[in-house]
Amino acid sequence: MYHIKNDRRAQTSAMLIAAGMDRLLERKSFEEITITDIQLEAGVGRATFYRLFDRKEDVLRYQCDRILTNLIKRYDHMKGQDKVDWLQVALEEWTGHRHLLHIIVEQNREDILIDSHIRMEAELCRLFSVGKLAEIERRQFVVILASMLIGTLTVWVDDGGEKSAAWLADCARKNYFSLVPLFQK
Repeated sequence: MYHIKNDRRAQTSAMLIAAGMDRLLERKSFEEITITDIQLEAGVGRATFYRLFDRKEDVLRYQCDRILTNLIKRYDHMKGQDKVDWLQVALEEWTGHRHLLHIIVEQNREDILIDSHIRMEAELCRLFSVGKLAEIERRQFVVILASMLIGTLTVWVDDGGEKSAAWLADCARKNYFSLVPLFQK
């Protein structure tokens, strides 16, 4: 897990570490990267890395949480606008981080994306006006939402990541609607 306090120094160090990891991933595979590589590339001490992160996978978690937080902020700014394609907005945000998604899919760590959504459960339920559900139903809503998004993004990565977010949204929408009969009594 990561342990980043809400102070400027910790936030800056975490962003330096994430940026260092990104630069390393351009030159090395995830498996080849060590904590020493990350802290040297980021220009932070080893103690700083371990104060903020337990493992290198936690840097991926941190990056995913930041992306999802930014996406929720984008949604909040768009609330009230007519004809906002929420699915396309989400796909635009995530496909903008193709390299990170590739690493997550390559490492079979889609659980990181699901966990990010679970950590943001309250914000996602608020955003989609899912308030009157029991706690287990809210969690199920978030996991289903995350799973549909992750399925779409995983296939996109496996297919080379060339299709646009608009194309992905149209394709995903068709597939999601074809599932509706499964849920009708």
